[in-house]
Amino acid sequence: MLKITPAQEKLWENLQQVMREDAKEMDALTADRAEKTKTMNAVERMKFHSQLTETRLNQIKKFIPPFEELYASMSDEQKKIADTVFEKGIMRKQKSKKK
Repeated sequence: MLKITPAQEKLWENLQQVMREDAKEMDALTADRAEKTKTMNAVERMKFHSQLTETRLNQIKKFIPPFEELYASMSDEQKKIADTVFEKGIMRKQKSKKK
């Protein structure tokens, strides 16, 4: 989709590593919640959601630097594709929130 060039491979690998680490972290959090969900009270659920939100924010902060580096190396065509992908992802989330 992004048509990563050989010169961009290392940058792409760095970004993929961050995404893999984030996925493992989120999987562990959601697995922990799944085990405790039946015994959580309202306060515990709110604390979990706060932890989830904070974790996601930290993940986005870690994602941005390697993505910026990759994006800076992209051709105009690649940037246009990336811009479209992120716009559609954001728009899809906003539309689902309105429902």
